[in-house]
Amino acid sequence: MQFIPTILTTNKEDFEKQILLFPKHFSRIQLDVADGILVSNVTTQIPEMVKILATHYSLLTTCVFDFHLMVKDFNRAIADIIKFSQYGQVGAVLINISLSPNLDKLTQQYPAFSFGLDVNPDVTIRQIFKKYDINLINNIQLMSVYPGFQGAPFIPNVLNKVEQLRKCGYKDKIFMDGGINDKTLPVILSKKFVPDFLCIGSYLTRSGAQLASRLKYLRSLEK
Repeated sequence: MQFIPTILTTNKEDFEKQILLFPKHFSRIQLDVADGILVSNVTTQIPEMVKILATHYSLLTTCVFDFHLMVKDFNRAIADIIKFSQYGQVGAVLINISLSPNLDKLTQQYPAFSFGLDVNPDVTIRQIFKKYDINLINNIQLMSVYPGFQGAPFIPNVLNKVEQLRKCGYKDKIFMDGGINDKTLPVILSKKFVPDFLCIGSYLTRSGAQLASRLKYLRSLEK
């Protein structure tokens, strides 16, 4: 299990501050991109991220960046991610299942990227399996909040989906994103089946003077 900080900002100043902070403590970061259509929030967009990465390229070479695409036009976003990849290493690219992305086709078109599904809390595992062959999904991100903004309340029954996926034979990477903090982590870690990656937003981005103690707490839990 690994913790990944998520960066969800609405202006380039906050993005720059966070993108320079977290690589000091983490080797992997998730970048949230929202267009105001698929979700109601509008975040810092990928072209703005590219400009900032180009300025600080030498400080970010050891980090892997995942993309959580909360956008309707994911093909356009992928084109922007290609430009991003000139300055930062790209890991998972997660697209909302409601858009029915053709993961096979995307992988053939962009073999350097590891595509996956972003699954809202109201989507069942049965619905995923009706649309996709689980053996062909490299990454599944289970949203434990309704997406768009950081700080939303954790939805605990999403934890059951991790067990359902594993018992159905899914062997690839499971991400969980939303509402993860010192109150919900004990609940998550009490389960027999836990995600591979826990994506943490406001618990870190709004930590203020408590950042060091929260980082220490997270390090004590990683295994």
